[in-house]
Amino acid sequence: MNNRNVDVSLTLIKRFIDEECDGEISALTTFDFKKLRGNKTYGCRGRSFDCDDTNLARAIYAVVWGDDFPEILDSNTKDRVLVRGDTLNTFHTLFGRLVTTEKDQKQFKGLEHYSPDADLREKVSNFHSLYHTIGNFFPLPNENGGTSRAKTLNTYRGGAKYGDYFDLFLRQLESYFLDTGCDPTITRLIDLNRFYFDRFERSKQGFMEFCEVNLLEGYLNEDGSVRTNLTSHSRWWWKRRSTEESYKMEASSYIEFSSELIGRRADKIINILEQKLNIS
Repeated sequence: MNNRNVDVSLTLIKRFIDEECDGEISALTTFDFKKLRGNKTYGCRGRSFDCDDTNLARAIYAVVWGDDFPEILDSNTKDRVLVRGDTLNTFHTLFGRLVTTEKDQKQFKGLEHYSPDADLREKVSNFHSLYHTIGNFFPLPNENGGTSRAKTLNTYRGGAKYGDYFDLFLRQLESYFLDTGCDPTITRLIDLNRFYFDRFERSKQGFMEFCEVNLLEGYLNEDGSVRTNLTSHSRWWWKRRSTEESYKMEASSYIEFSSELIGRRADKIINILEQKLNIS
């Protein structure tokens, strides 16, 4: 293990808690990483801004997952990052991008097509902040074969086939572990990232361990199969395949599922950080 990088990461997290959270680590649970845009210490100085790839997020990955994936500990020093942050539960695919804020009311390109009432608009606005919190991030291997335009697991799951919905992607990983017909592109990308996936046996137990290590148990049913958090016909807002009524119902269900999962993961991450930081 690269103990120096662990120490550097711990120092950065401690500093952030003192400076930005008034010394309360629990405040990190709901901290919106979008606020780090332009921050030279905790943001993405020298590279494109991405909430799940900020210096603070990288430090948290190193401390929480460095024992399981030592490659994370070199992520701040290598030009070619082997393990990179990824956002679990998508926002834009279902609700669209923020287009305007009028009278303290946010409007989103996708949501506006479905005549949202005040209650749904508030839920979506709150989720817009929540989905960029630490409970919605996890480290994913980033090797793509070395070409700049080639897809990574992160960018491939974010494309048209899966729409950035993590449950669809996780089902493909389940199929890989169980050898029941995984997407060939995902299989190829997994093969390029053996350093990450070879830690897990290719079996049902291996898949369960993968989910446990990455704090993804909330995506699983009691029998270990992957839950679904949205029915199929409303997955992409721009395809306009659902009625306003069904869209609103599924949007509320998606936010409820995702918010619960994000909250539980955040609590687990904070508990690990408390142990590593010796906070009682």
